[in-house]
Amino acid sequence: MATVSISVRGLDKVQSTLARVQDLPKSALPQVLTEAGAILLNRIRTRFLAEQDPNGLKWPKSAAARERALGKGGGTLFDSGRLFRSISLKRRGPLERVIFTDVPYAAAHQFGRGQKQRIFLGFSDGDITVLERLVQVRVDEALRG
Repeated sequence: MATVSISVRGLDKVQSTLARVQDLPKSALPQVLTEAGAILLNRIRTRFLAEQDPNGLKWPKSAAARERALGKGGGTLFDSGRLFRSISLKRRGPLERVIFTDVPYAAAHQFGRGQKQRIFLGFSDGDITVLERLVQVRVDEALRG
């Protein structure tokens, strides 16, 4: 089975937060990264269920979702739930966490290839604020000992 990789780049706003991570003891860093990844994964999946992009804008309603609303239910991008369930957090190394999906049709929806674009992976200013708070709390805890 082929794997589709969707990367989100250009997170310049995260740089100042990540600079604070240097204040953490090296032993605490992997746990903070895992915790931050889990928080972001939860926020991404919550927005997916709300049918919103990372900035909270509603996706265009799909014809399939309108049809499903009349019968078995299910929303836009949620026929079988496969795409939603595939959004996962992976440890790619001691200091790298990745939120990804391996569903072949994910990129078509994320980037609007051949259909309306419905961005489901990405980060908002609110996500960055949550990460900044997490890092600040963990740095303060580490400095207190």
